[in-house]
Amino acid sequence: MNRLLPVLAGLYFAQGVPVGFSLVALPAILYGAGVGLGQLGMLGVLIMPWALKFLWAPQIDNRTPPVRLGAGRRAGWVLTCQLAAVPAAAVLLAVDPVRDFTWLLAVLFVLNILFATQDIATDALAVTRLAGRGWLSANAVQGGAFSVGLVAGGSGTLLAYALLGWPGTVACLVLLLLAGLAPLWLSRAHFGADAGEPAAERASIRRFLRRQGSWGLLALSAAYKLPLMMGYGLVSSLLVHQGASYTTISVTAATAVTAVSIAGAVVAPRLTVKLGFHRYLFTALALSAVVWLGLGAWLLLAGDGIVVPIVAQALGYLFVTSAAVTVYALFMAVSDQGQAGTDYTLLYCAEAFGNAAAGGLAGAIAGALGFGPTFMIAGALGLLLLPVLVPAFRRLRRPAEELTTATP
Repeated sequence: MNRLLPVLAGLYFAQGVPVGFSLVALPAILYGAGVGLGQLGMLGVLIMPWALKFLWAPQIDNRTPPVRLGAGRRAGWVLTCQLAAVPAAAVLLAVDPVRDFTWLLAVLFVLNILFATQDIATDALAVTRLAGRGWLSANAVQGGAFSVGLVAGGSGTLLAYALLGWPGTVACLVLLLLAGLAPLWLSRAHFGADAGEPAAERASIRRFLRRQGSWGLLALSAAYKLPLMMGYGLVSSLLVHQGASYTTISVTAATAVTAVSIAGAVVAPRLTVKLGFHRYLFTALALSAVVWLGLGAWLLLAGDGIVVPIVAQALGYLFVTSAAVTVYALFMAVSDQGQAGTDYTLLYCAEAFGNAAAGGLAGAIAGALGFGPTFMIAGALGLLLLPVLVPAFRRLRRPAEELTTATP
C-alpha cells in the first residue's frame, strides 16, 4: 500500500472533526438550548473558510511554511496548521456556547481557516504523488476518513456534551485533533522532500481561469451536491425536534452514518471502475434526491419518531460520500500538477460555496415552511438538476476514463 494513504487518512479525519462539530454538534446543542433556526443559520459562516481558501491557495503552492520539522514544503504546511489548531480549539473552554455566541463563531472560524489551509497542502500531496486509480483510492480514503472525523467531531462531541458538559466537549475536540496529527508526525521523515513532484511554476488563480472550460468546471462543482447538502444539514435539528436525546443522536445516528459512509467510500472506486464514472455518479445523485423526497413525504404525513430520520440520514450520507469520491477524483485528474493545490482548491471552493448556500437555503425554508416541505424541495431540486448535470459531466469524458483505466 502506498505509504501516503495512511497519512491522508489521518489528515482527512482531522479535517472532518471541526466541520462535524460546527455543522452537526453545535446545531443540536444550540437548538436544544432554545436558539432559533434563523440564528442557527449563521453557523453556515463557518464553512466560508473552506469556500474562500482559494484566495491563499497559491501561497501554499509557492511559499515555504514557517514550521517544517524535517518535513517537505507541503507536509510542513500541514504540520504548521495542525500545531496551531490545537491551542485554538482549547480557547473554546473560555466560551459559553449560548451566551457568547459571537465569540464561539469567531474561534470556530479561525479553527476552520487553519484546517482549510491544511486541506490545500493535503490535496496537493495527493494530486502530485498519485495518479489514475490512485486518485480514486485517495478519495476513498478521504471519504471514509473525513466521514469518521465528521461523525467523531459531530456526534462524538455531542455525546461528550451529554455526559460531561461543555468542558468535556472541548476536551474531546482537542483529543480528536491530536489523533489526526499522529500519522504524519510518525512518518514525516518519508516526506522530507518534495521529490517526485513536478517543479512548480508560479501558481496563480489567473493561470487556472485562462484554461479552456475552467468556468464551466467551477459552475458544475458548485451545483452538483447542493440538494444533497440541503437535506443532510437539517437532519440533526430534525432529530432534536422529534424528541431524540443527545445520546441517541450521537450513538445511534453516528453508528449508522459511519458504517454506510465507510462502505460507500470502499465501494465507490470499485463501482466507478465497473459501471463507469458517469453512470455511477448519476445513480448516486438520483438516489439521494429520492431519499429526501421520501423523508419529506413521511414528515408531511405526520410521521413521528426518529427511526426514519436516522435511516434517511445514513442513506443521505452514503450518497454524499459516494458522489464526492468520484467527483473529487475527477478534480484531481483535471488539476495542473504544477499548481496542484491551487487548481484543486478552486474546484473544491466552488463546491463549498454551493454547500454554504445549501445550508442557508435549507435553514431559511425550514424556518418559514417547516422540515417536511424543506426535504421535499431538496429532493425535487435534486431530480430537476439531473438533466443539466448529465451532459455537463459527460463533456469530461477523457479525465473520467483515466480514473477507470490507469494503473494505481
